[in-house]
Amino acid sequence: MTGWYPCVKDALLERGWHFNDDRESTFYDLKWTLRSNDIDKGIKPNQLTNHFLKNTAITTKAGLTRSLCELHWHCDDHSDHVYPRAYDLSSPHSFRGFLDDFRGLEAEKCLKNVIRSLAGASSSDESSSEDSSESDSEVTDPAASADEMNMESTDDVAEAPAPAPVAEAPAPADDASDIDSLEMDELDGVLGDKEAPLLFNEELLRIALRVCRKKLRVLVDDDTELDGGSGYSDRLVTDLEWEALRHAQGRVDCSLALPKDMPPTLDDLLHLKDVPDEEETRSSLDQAGSILARAREDKLERIRKAELTERRKEARRNLMRAPSPLKDDLRKEIEAVLAQLSSLDPQHQLNGGPASTRNTWIAKPAAKSRGRGIATFDDLDRLLDHCDAKTGGSGALWIVQKYMESQLLIAERKFDLRQWVLVTDWNPLTIYFYDECYARFTSHKFTDARESLENPFVHLVNNSIQKDGENFHDDIEAENGVSIEDCMWTQEDFAGFLDWKMARTDATTDRLRKCKDSDDVFTDVVQPEMRKIAVEVLQAARDSIEHRKNSWELYGYDFMVDAELRPWLIEVNSSPACDYSTAVTERYVKKALVDILKVTIDKREWERTPVGDEPDTGGWQLAHKGPFVETPIASLTGGDIYAEGKKVEAPRAIRARARAAAKAAAAAKRLREERKRREVAER
Repeated sequence: MTGWYPCVKDALLERGWHFNDDRESTFYDLKWTLRSNDIDKGIKPNQLTNHFLKNTAITTKAGLTRSLCELHWHCDDHSDHVYPRAYDLSSPHSFRGFLDDFRGLEAEKCLKNVIRSLAGASSSDESSSEDSSESDSEVTDPAASADEMNMESTDDVAEAPAPAPVAEAPAPADDASDIDSLEMDELDGVLGDKEAPLLFNEELLRIALRVCRKKLRVLVDDDTELDGGSGYSDRLVTDLEWEALRHAQGRVDCSLALPKDMPPTLDDLLHLKDVPDEEETRSSLDQAGSILARAREDKLERIRKAELTERRKEARRNLMRAPSPLKDDLRKEIEAVLAQLSSLDPQHQLNGGPASTRNTWIAKPAAKSRGRGIATFDDLDRLLDHCDAKTGGSGALWIVQKYMESQLLIAERKFDLRQWVLVTDWNPLTIYFYDECYARFTSHKFTDARESLENPFVHLVNNSIQKDGENFHDDIEAENGVSIEDCMWTQEDFAGFLDWKMARTDATTDRLRKCKDSDDVFTDVVQPEMRKIAVEVLQAARDSIEHRKNSWELYGYDFMVDAELRPWLIEVNSSPACDYSTAVTERYVKKALVDILKVTIDKREWERTPVGDEPDTGGWQLAHKGPFVETPIASLTGGDIYAEGKKVEAPRAIRARARAAAKAAAAAKRLREERKRREVAER
């Protein structure tokens, strides 16, 4: 035995087993190790081990992301319903998908900020009207009160300071190319005093609407990209649209000006060129000899640049127009688009709720655990610099995943649920689900302020990180009065909180109504969904993991719960932490590890020779047992795959024409150079 498993060792000694303290010895009946590479690949038929081989398909962040992309092929579900969308930066296609996703969410954030601003303004108007009605009811002398009211209104106009520094709205420019970019701080206060209507940049809103409508078309038809031919022909957000959205930073209540010079696009920096069409994929032999074709391409390029410059000038002029009140028809369009996104996007809840939308993403090293190297960002450039993706460096080793912006908080803190799952065989796939889990909390209160994004004690719940926080041992009291000790809760504490919360929550959605109608929200709603996700993940990865007999594996699933009490899988860990770090984990680990012996030894022996009653498996419940597959795909991964063929050579006539064309091109080039020299000499 390697690693720290005293409860397992004691339980086996009580059964009459003998402990072999030679870790390298090949004489054993059971070898229990911390890492899978501590076990020899070839084990004897009478030996047992606690690890399978090639677990990276689910135990690394990159492997889990790739496996869940194929989830819909293995079960009647989709990864968008169980796993916050993630992108592998080592894949150019996935990288491009992340860029489109981030840019598209920036447009969605603009529209949400509009509705949020209008809702805030209407609520403030209602409160101010209530205050005015109360003051009116206190007036006793109508004549005196009228004079006082007139005087007060005059003073308000002349002397009362505005709630924010007011900047004059810039007038439209005749030549937008000569307008410098305005600083955001100079644009604060264009709303004027609080009695004036809110002002918005209509052109920016229309850009955001256009992007969100394109996003809706993709959600309605998954084959939209395929219909375009390459998937790269129609970008979700064009470079010009992204310039405006990026420059606005989610603000839609001010006028903007794009920078004078067109900045290099991120796609160019990343060398993500559009897939060329058939005309552009002609052989180099034909291109070398086609001077006229090159001239046509140069002319088309000049036309494209001129059109882009003209569109850019027009966009600058539109964006620089003075802000104006939001038109009713435009507001209805925005509300309709957001309503459609909410109904069609299965992860719309993760993009931000009514309180705030930050477009936050979390960057994770592709193959590390315990929160090492994880960072949170709401700025695209800072995220890519952190991953070193722009230069093609270590960006290939990173996964970026959507941060859950509408998550359930307890005691104003983030938390996740650690759930143990046991696989005793991959063929047939046999899965056990432990009937308990526990909650892990952050030691600091949650805030989505940008300055807090680099604070791991706010955003990461890993015990290996939180135990070093100064607030780790503080007494924390949840909203229902239950204490949180050492940043952990038992399943019983968490289930009690859900019931308490639902009793005080208005059921505004079908999901919340389902939870509210349940007598035990966790046992009846949340836990069955966690069990379902655990099984589906293993089904998606079964073809990538070696099906070695006489082995089993313990996995630690991490779930987070959103504001509608829906569990989301975050990651899967091999060899989950089994130390007695807190009172909660000590009780959990001692009970669950000893119960594993009941499944892997007692139940296994009974299945071989079923004599007497079926043995008890403790807290481990059989969640799934699939059919036996005669030739699993995993058994075929060791074969060599190769292709055979002959080199294709161009016919002799084509090669001759290519050589003649190359000579003609060289002669034409020499002639142009000679003509230039003569002109210089004459001048």
